Amino acid sequence: MHGQTSFLTAINFLGAIRKTARPTLRPPTSRRFHTDQPPELNRPTFDRPDGLKGRVRFDGRPLEQLVRDIAAVEGGELRFESIKCENLFRRTRTAETRPFAVEALRGDRFRQIPPSTIESFAGATPKRPKAVIEGLVRGFCDHTYYDVPRYLAGSVEDNVLFGTVDLRKYFKTPTEYDAIESGETAGMFCYEFTWRSSEALHAVPAHQQRTPVMGAMVYDERHKHVYIGIASPFRDEDELVVPMTFVDYTHTTLYDDLHLRWLLGEGLAAYDRRHRATDIYWQP
Repeated sequence: MHGQTSFLTAINFLGAIRKTARPTLRPPTSRRFHTDQPPELNRPTFDRPDGLKGRVRFDGRPLEQLVRDIAAVEGGELRFESIKCENLFRRTRTAETRPFAVEALRGDRFRQIPPSTIESFAGATPKRPKAVIEGLVRGFCDHTYYDVPRYLAGSVEDNVLFGTVDLRKYFKTPTEYDAIESGETAGMFCYEFTWRSSEALHAVPAHQQRTPVMGAMVYDERHKHVYIGIASPFRDEDELVVPMTFVDYTHTTLYDDLHLRWLLGEGLAAYDRRHRATDIYWQP
């Protein structure tokens, strides 16, 4: 099911993602999926290979769910909810989750990581995303750290040398999971924590997860910072609901490295006053 983002051209969640900002969601450019009826009718219209347009009813529950949900996303026929991390899985526990829409929205530009790698790193199977979210905190703290030397080099490059010399390259190392576990990684930046945590949550197909989830990159322009958003769509009385929570592995790693809990707050939750959401990207 990877690569199903070709159905999408725009994702607009129509409203504030966070209480503190109104971000823009930026999906990849792709082919347009047409509808000439409201999504709830579940009778989509699409461009046939011969150029003829016709109404086609899709049979089979997985495909039926996928087409219906993607049409709702494209048409903005959904309700977006910002939610605290501990409440995301309570909210979806008894809901009609949408694993096939989740798989489509994940896209195909994240690296596919063996589930065994994630289980070893996070101490939890990717089939249980809540446990992986929690286990990644210890995994990152045990295997890597926030790359303070690269950060300081970048500050000198940007503010003293005004970009005339690339100092960051002398400190940058591979940050993929195999490099992290082998000790080759000399530290990570916020966007690298975000990609690795998304890959961990995507390591098994969504329909195999206890709660099907997808990861997204959340960009905070005010603080020039990146962290992960985690969503799990479901249907509630025929309405598509997309709850999303926010977590920050950069902060939890810095707690361990520099004992900055007094400055950064408690835990890995990023749905708080210290974070902003300017844009949300579904793809790296």
